[in-house]
Amino acid sequence: MPLKYRNIFAYNSEIISYRFHNGVYEARYRKNGFNIEVSSADFEIMKRRFIQKLHDHANGKPTKQPRRSKRRTAQTVLFAEYGEEWLKIKEQTTKPSTFKEYRRSFDVNLKPVFGGMRVGEIDRMMIQDFLFGFVNEGKGRTAEKLKLQLNCIFDMAVEDFNIQSPMKKIVLPRFESKKGSAFTKEEEKKLVEYCTTKTDGATSSALLVLLYFGLRQSELASLKIVDGKYLVCDTSKELLGKNVVKRRIPFTPVFKKVLPFVDFEKARDTKPLAIFRQPQDIVFFGEK
Repeated sequence: MPLKYRNIFAYNSEIISYRFHNGVYEARYRKNGFNIEVSSADFEIMKRRFIQKLHDHANGKPTKQPRRSKRRTAQTVLFAEYGEEWLKIKEQTTKPSTFKEYRRSFDVNLKPVFGGMRVGEIDRMMIQDFLFGFVNEGKGRTAEKLKLQLNCIFDMAVEDFNIQSPMKKIVLPRFESKKGSAFTKEEEKKLVEYCTTKTDGATSSALLVLLYFGLRQSELASLKIVDGKYLVCDTSKELLGKNVVKRRIPFTPVFKKVLPFVDFEKARDTKPLAIFRQPQDIVFFGEK
């Protein structure tokens, strides 16, 4: 007979009854002066605990367990509280910049709407209407990010509370993120001419390095020059806890033509915000 369907076990001359309830084995014995209660998700552990309580009773030690706190369920835990638990995990497993966005999104968008509700009270229609609100405001990207975050939170709730996720049937319109396009030859020429004539500018060197080495702006701060032939930097596309990967990029013949106009120290110290500011002396990207 399968273990979970057996409801008694024997120890010495005592017959002990138990039950399997909500994934936990529970045994109780109140006879002949005994008052013993034990439980465990593992049958053998529950049995050992019971035997230990019998020994404690024989040695005059108290055997009654302290009252257990009420078991948490999806109907007792607030979404605000549960979301904080999820955030604590993400804080230890993601980069600070990524966690900062999770925290902002939770505090600004999710907590005000769902924070006062129990996890089990939140249904698919509530979430669908919530996300469609962002879509209708033209914030499709925000809706996608919030859907991803809610998916993660409710995936954890499914495991903790044995519930169905309300995210299972959530749908959103297909969102096309805006993507950059490569410079045309004419645009590249304008940019190079600007940078080689404005060598005193704070961003000229940085723009040339970004253009010819394909760096991310966040990688500029770690750049180094090796043997006058290679640019080396730390890649910024890494997960927390992973080893930092070095990018090693050779000087190309095309870059060597503008090398005299590049100050690598200036490029390394240039702030990302300065790069975002479009120089007023040049027209980019086909603007009229």
